[in-house]
Amino acid sequence: MRANVTEIEQVIEIKEDTKYGILTYDKDNLYPQRILADTSRSGTAMGCIRQHAKFITGAGFEDLKFWKAKVNRKGLRLDQLLRALSMQYARFYGYAVQFNYNALYQIDEINIVPFEHCRLAIPDDTGFIGKIAVYDNWDRSKGRVKPEDIDFINVFNPKPEAIQAQVDVAGGWDHYKGQIIYYTGLDDSILYPVPNYDAVLHDIRTDGALQVLRNTNVESNFMIDAILTTYGKFEKDTDRQEFNKGIEKFQGPRAKRILHVEVDEAEGEKAPTLETFEAPDRDKIFEVTEKSVRKSIITSFMQPQILHNGEVADKIGANDELDNAYKFYNSVTNDDRQLFEELFMEIIPLYKDIINPTGNYAIKKLVFGA
Repeated sequence: MRANVTEIEQVIEIKEDTKYGILTYDKDNLYPQRILADTSRSGTAMGCIRQHAKFITGAGFEDLKFWKAKVNRKGLRLDQLLRALSMQYARFYGYAVQFNYNALYQIDEINIVPFEHCRLAIPDDTGFIGKIAVYDNWDRSKGRVKPEDIDFINVFNPKPEAIQAQVDVAGGWDHYKGQIIYYTGLDDSILYPVPNYDAVLHDIRTDGALQVLRNTNVESNFMIDAILTTYGKFEKDTDRQEFNKGIEKFQGPRAKRILHVEVDEAEGEKAPTLETFEAPDRDKIFEVTEKSVRKSIITSFMQPQILHNGEVADKIGANDELDNAYKFYNSVTNDDRQLFEELFMEIIPLYKDIINPTGNYAIKKLVFGA
């Protein structure tokens, strides 16, 4: 992969981080972690991602023996590999897969690499990016980033002379980390992929927040927002804490529907007051917002709405509508299936065992009702 970092114009900001020897995936280097978190919180986004991955995987490879062949020591089957890579692609618009070789320069093992763990190494003087940095703690969830723990793996080049040269640099086969395909798009100028749904990330976050709001309503017994004012300061912090615990117990631990305000009264005593606030047509606003963000997210994936409607079983003409939806989305995802057919067509003949003697790498399309 070749790149001129100074000429990159993308939605995300890419810069050289010499401390870790990588090109950052956005200014904080956490773009994939961010969309992973955002989509995980949105039921609609996850439904769309799963539908996309489902149509890429289709009904599996036409060659059933090939479909179930194992390709590493852990027993990873090709159907599992395809499903995992399809899910990566549907979520990130990219995927990562690693290969180990034997001394005959044949692929000895194929392994899945979490896409969010991968970063591009800084290009050399010619602009060539020869390695992928693989690390599971870019977000510092396990403590500080340790440069010594980052694995730099050579990009895919199955030529025996290239493999041997890499083995020599690594200090022998025991130290060789193999090669990796890090797919980011057909255009080599695309360094890091940005999924189409990036344009509706605010809606995806809203969808996740609406789910939290629904849960808050249940936990608080659909309580109206209120301000509880008490007059006179608590003499001890422990008394104040006990009082607030009582409020929390009353409304639920996460609801936060009652705001406690403590007012210092110089003279006399005054009973606590409760002032409630309720937005006009709150239920209507919630319903309209939920429908609009849901439609926006599904549309960004180019998916027919009926694929996400679980209440069509008794609808007249629903089967025809679903059949048409399957045909439409098969056409939308046709290039994606072809992408993975070409991947397996390229790597499987390099595998140490003959696991596809027919040479058939076609993925069957999904058919409604089949």
